Amino acid sequence: MHVTREKIEENQVSIYIVTLIVAVFVGLTYKNSHVAEKTIEPIIGILLYSMFCQIPFLELKQALKNSNFFKAILFGNFVLIPLFVWG
Repeated sequence: MHVTREKIEENQVSIYIVTLIVAVFVGLTYKNSHVAEKTIEPIIGILLYSMFCQIPFLELKQALKNSNFFKAILFGNFVLIPLFVWG
């Protein structure tokens, strides 16, 4: 089965609902769920980056090779947005 961005976008809401249900179940029943806390921020970062940039996961390596795009994303996210929020 070949997964494409279009297929993922068509099922985006269903994927979110299933993910939330699984996360709640694991968080409430797994005794060592505090171990998973360390993975939350990196996973959210990856999801936000891929969602807002519309970069398919399968082409992420190629997208990161585009230095101008990557510099613009870093500058916007770590310089412009913090200055805007601070102001």
